[in-house]
Amino acid sequence: MTPLRINALTAVLSLLLAGTAGAMSSDRQQPLQIDADKADIDQQRGVSTYSGNVHLTRGSMKLIADEVIVKHEGGTVHVVTAIGSPANYQQLSDKQQLIRARAQRMEYDIDTGQLLLLKQAELHQDSNVFASERIVYDSVNDRVNAGANAASPTDRVHITIQPGAAPQAPPGTAPQAPQ
Repeated sequence: MTPLRINALTAVLSLLLAGTAGAMSSDRQQPLQIDADKADIDQQRGVSTYSGNVHLTRGSMKLIADEVIVKHEGGTVHVVTAIGSPANYQQLSDKQQLIRARAQRMEYDIDTGQLLLLKQAELHQDSNVFASERIVYDSVNDRVNAGANAASPTDRVHITIQPGAAPQAPPGTAPQAPQ
């Protein structure tokens, strides 16, 4: 590998997913590891493609896909696209909430903090589940938008929200009966 390719690879790897909002803040300080069957880095076009059983890990973040495409410019990563059957993502938040996603295609926009899940998409926040053909998870504002768009106007959304834990009575007191 030439020094230019090594420098390009180092720049891409050091910045990939560096700004994942909602992620454990300690993850940003962890090394990124990528395992793939093949890596193709085109510095002039600003595109790096990793293909064949791609595994990315960084702290609590794990991404498994058939192919990962990274768009970068001037040493800054802008968009990460994962394609799989399905691609799988998981990460812990600072609140120790497990965020998991799976879809045929995932697009993460570093600049906006939005994760777009397309085709057979699922987003799990602990035990709550969102399922649709299209889901947008805004990690900056902790918002989920799922369902129909112009490409699939009849798409439906399936959401499962688990009940919260019942409030506990202080020790030594009996719970009050409903009135």
